[in-house]
Parts: sequence; C-alpha cells; structure tokens
Amino acid sequence: MATDTTRSGRLEIRLEPKEKDGFERAAEIAGLPLSSWVRERLRRAARQELEDAGQAIPFMAKRKGS
Repeated sequence: MATDTTRSGRLEIRLEPKEKDGFERAAEIAGLPLSSWVRERLRRAARQELEDAGQAIPFMAKRKGS
C-alpha cells in the first residue's frame, strides 16, 4: 500500500461495545492503531471477496509493465 497518499474518505460503523473492545485488543496485540488494524483487515477481506468474484481490486496498485 502506498504510504504517500492522503486519506480523505471516512467509514462510520456502529458496533456493540464488546465488538469494539475486541477490535481494540486485537489491534493492540498486532501493534497497530485501531484504524490501521481495521483498514488492513477490511482490505484483506475485500480483496478475497473481489478475487473470488473475478472482480478488479480497485485499491491494488498496478505494477509497472502490467
């Protein structure tokens, strides 16, 4: 993932307190801020869903020569 991009989109979700606690604890174990942990896991899940459906993955950078 590119590190020089500016993130301007937001995603708001409602969680049960126990869900948020679990996500926060998992992020801490992974050594990541919560937003980074959530984004990484969502990207992983979306990539799999899109690949399974034979769809392009819009957030994957194109490699030179591709």
